Amino acid sequence: MEVDMHIHTIESDGTYTPEEIIVRAIKNNVIALAITDHDTVSGVEKGKEIADKYGMEFIKGIEISCNEDNLEIHILGYFLNLEDKKFTNELEELKKARDNRNLKIVEKLKALNITTNASNIQIVSGS
Repeated sequence: MEVDMHIHTIESDGTYTPEEIIVRAIKNNVIALAITDHDTVSGVEKGKEIADKYGMEFIKGIEISCNEDNLEIHILGYFLNLEDKKFTNELEELKKARDNRNLKIVEKLKALNITTNASNIQIVSGS
């Protein structure tokens, strides 16, 4: 019996879509899993839908990045209530902060004569 409680999708720094993850998990005899992307739940509903289709147990998850005393901390959360407006509003604020950080990184790259733009790169925290 295999369970994986910490999987990232292309919605953060993963390689596969939620559907690809579920299909690969089934091929590897995984009976339950949680998608825990960094600071987003964008892939969770699709993951749940696909897992239900295949009869796999699915846990709605997230990995939230935060800082405490200049230390980056990653907190895993499970069994999310995606109807909780306070929670989803906080996720929106995290996204805005990440987008602003990414723009600053692009500006620093430009200052180093490295050309790119924020629409063709994705920078995520942690792994």
